[in-house]
Parts: sequence; structure tokens; C-alpha cells
Amino acid sequence: PPSTPVVIARNLGRADESVVLATLATLDLETVDMLTILIVGNRQTRLLPGGEGARVYTPRGYEGKR
Repeated sequence: PPSTPVVIARNLGRADESVVLATLATLDLETVDMLTILIVGNRQTRLLPGGEGARVYTPRGYEGKR
């Protein structure tokens, strides 16, 4: 769905490192290049607000699965 969270991480480990949170609907593919890592969530992934910025959370486990 368009509301699926996406992490856009660029230049990781470098001085100009950046991590931006978006959704599939707001993802600007013009900002993605060979130095970019995209992490795309799933139906259960949520953006959680926090004191130091938002976080992405996907619950794990097999409770309720058969």
C-alpha cells in the first residue's frame, strides 16, 4: 500500500550520512542512487515518533501463525 514505510539511507558511514523516513507514496526516486540503501517495510511496519526522531518498527514472531 502507499502508506508502507520506507527507510532511505545514503552515504552510510560517511560524514554526510543521511537517513530519511518516507512512505511508498512520498518516496522520491530521484534521491536514490548507488550510494543509497532502501529498506521497504511490510503490512505490519509502523513509523513510531521519538524524542530523537521517528523510528521504523516491524513486529516479529510467529504467535498466531500456523
